[in-house]
Amino acid sequence: MAEINSTAQVTSALTGVSDVLTPVFTLWYLQKNITSDIAPYVTRVTWSDNIKNESDTIEVELDDTDGRWLDKWYPGKGDTLTLKMGYQGEKLLSCGTFSIDEIEVSSPASVVSIRGVATSVNSALRTKTSRGFENTTLAAVAGRIARKHRLKLVGSIESIRIDRGDPVC
Repeated sequence: MAEINSTAQVTSALTGVSDVLTPVFTLWYLQKNITSDIAPYVTRVTWSDNIKNESDTIEVELDDTDGRWLDKWYPGKGDTLTLKMGYQGEKLLSCGTFSIDEIEVSSPASVVSIRGVATSVNSALRTKTSRGFENTTLAAVAGRIARKHRLKLVGSIESIRIDRGDPVC
């Protein structure tokens, strides 16, 4: 998980000199760079790069004492956010594009949290389903599942015969 909410300090082992790294980010909403518009309100940006079985996630926490996020700036569920983050003066890491799936408003602190999941994985692919296959091969099953989700099957699969199988996909 990567998080931007303060200044990081790094000390050089050779010189003992301390350099302060300033964390920075860019945020795009519906393919429009909104970084300078929202920067004064951002209190925290968190990105989780999940390795297995879960989509990457993003959370942007915003100060909303003036109520702008509950009015004209209220984002839509399913809208996209694209995040890059890193340190000032260095190349930023592209964290990906995320679909907003949750907007939480807390009061009296007047904080809005916008959470999203990686758009590289569509909701149909994240939903577990079960289907039986009979008298076929592993390659045919994999191909059918890939086509269903508009994916490309890469590599070669042995011609393993399946008499009956109920894969969870």
